[in-house]
Amino acid sequence: MTRIKSTRRAALLAFSAMLAYGSVEAIELKLARNENLVEQYVAAKLLTDIYRRAGLTASIISLPPARATKTALSGEVDGEVARIASYAPKHTGLVMVEPAYYQLQTTAFVRINNPLVFRTPEDLKRYRVAIIRGVAHSADAT
Repeated sequence: MTRIKSTRRAALLAFSAMLAYGSVEAIELKLARNENLVEQYVAAKLLTDIYRRAGLTASIISLPPARATKTALSGEVDGEVARIASYAPKHTGLVMVEPAYYQLQTTAFVRINNPLVFRTPEDLKRYRVAIIRGVAHSADAT
């Protein structure tokens, strides 16, 4: 059984109370988001609004991705704003909250006049693929 820190337990209990009774006492959650990533900025805005509607307050701090994880695992913050599902098995000290409140889909685009044609994975074999270091979604999508 995964241990849930007291603040997270309080947040889960607050959500349960809100569902059962329609209101909760004021709880403030401190969350980290990965800095310099647009999707994390949008996710933070969404989550802040979701929590506000639930009667909770969330303060968000921006950190480099590895530091965001470290502060969440150490208990300096209550959790992280958004991570991909494949992140959970590698970080068992964090609890993935379901259902997800947003979805990210990666799509490649090329110019219409591009002479390269890719219809199957075999078409890519003669090329090297690059990823953005430190962004788990890019690594998973690649």
